[in-house]
Amino acid sequence: MATVLHGLSLSNILVFFFFFELCLCFNPKYHSKHSSCSGKPVRVVITDFCPGGPCASDAAHFDLSGTAFGAMALPGQEDKLRDAGVLEISYARVACDYSGKTITFHVDQGSNPFYFAVVIEYEEGDGDLGSVDLKESSTESNDEWPVFMLQSKIPQVVNDWNLLVKCSKHASCSGKPVRVVITDFCPGGPCASDAAHFDLSGTAFGAMALPGQEDKLRDAGVLEISYARVACDYSGKTITFHVDQGSNPFYFAVVIEYEEGDGDLGSVDLKESSTESNDEWRTMQQSWGAVWKLDAGSQLQSPLSIRLTSQYSGQTLVAKDVIPNGWKPGSSYRSVVNYL
Repeated sequence: MATVLHGLSLSNILVFFFFFELCLCFNPKYHSKHSSCSGKPVRVVITDFCPGGPCASDAAHFDLSGTAFGAMALPGQEDKLRDAGVLEISYARVACDYSGKTITFHVDQGSNPFYFAVVIEYEEGDGDLGSVDLKESSTESNDEWPVFMLQSKIPQVVNDWNLLVKCSKHASCSGKPVRVVITDFCPGGPCASDAAHFDLSGTAFGAMALPGQEDKLRDAGVLEISYARVACDYSGKTITFHVDQGSNPFYFAVVIEYEEGDGDLGSVDLKESSTESNDEWRTMQQSWGAVWKLDAGSQLQSPLSIRLTSQYSGQTLVAKDVIPNGWKPGSSYRSVVNYL
């Protein structure tokens, strides 16, 4: 079985933990084996669905990390294979093999006594979970297995809404409004049935409390609050671009931070270093949250400029040459622009 492969990293939106053996890699332009391919199969873990672009049109398409690309290469030719960009590969699904490990449960940082989320790791075999149930410490009145919903924690994301929230009906509430940043949509349950429902962090709960009563308010579980959306306020900051760790010369993803004003971006475009043949703005896709990406298909020529368009006001900003020559994945680059 063959497919076309781009040298991209995985975005980890949905977790599936599929194991595949990548058997051979080829140069699709010439339909022959790439000179840097070792021809030996390597094992990779596929953790999510590719969100669009060639993934929607190709029969099968994998976005692999630079590490996976290097593993398929001849010794000393790892960088050459990473720079190839698009490769045709053969692949086959195999059983998950975590020899010596047992299933591990990583409790999500946002969990509390009333909400529990967990990442399940190192399942041997096919790696697919059909259902997960949770049971509390057994008592006469509590000896059941409620369904533990399998769902993406962040299925759809709002970019940095700022709200003022306050609570007043609990004895530990201060009644004073505090500012919070809402970064995603709540995925179901009361979020689907209530007119408005916010899952706030323990820090946000504590900020609404009277001094010394932060833990009491956190333990309250569900609170009635008043809220109002306000303009984002990042006084003294300019818009910053944090390059995603999986970016490479053929794929560019960036987290956009500290937008003043309404905080919503309607579109993001990227322009490479201007030449006579290369002076166009290329539309980026929203990957999730504040992450925007471009599957370039060819090597990007830096420095890179980024154009931002506000979803509501339509105001456009250009961060010219904000991503410099020699940019590195994981680095942040601050612009000199912002809204307001």
